[in-house]
Amino acid sequence: MNYTYMRPIVTLKERKIMKMQNLGIEESKIKYNEDMKKYTSFKIGGKADILVKIETEEELKKVIKYSKENKIPLSIIGNGSNILVTDKGIRGIVAKIDIRKMEIEKRKEEIILNLRSRRKNSRNSTKVN
Repeated sequence: MNYTYMRPIVTLKERKIMKMQNLGIEESKIKYNEDMKKYTSFKIGGKADILVKIETEEELKKVIKYSKENKIPLSIIGNGSNILVTDKGIRGIVAKIDIRKMEIEKRKEEIILNLRSRRKNSRNSTKVN
């Protein structure tokens, strides 16, 4: 096969800027030039410029805001069972939703979503009206 090199949308300078931005996301959750085959059920695909593991709604909001403000393409994925990634990879930011369990509670007029991430004892509750 003949592959054409595609320049990443996110340059080294932009990576440093993103690291320096106070996104409130642990640096260990942000991966650069990450193989997408690790995150798809078919175990194929090129690299993502930036992959961010999202464990809370707040982290997702921060990544969406950052990508909009900096005009960086954003792709959101779940467990990778319904996607195929080309060998050219994904340009921009990939937000991988890394939530282990979701519970729905109904309380009178409110619906409460309880989200648990893969981290031990991590829990986030959100009201849905």
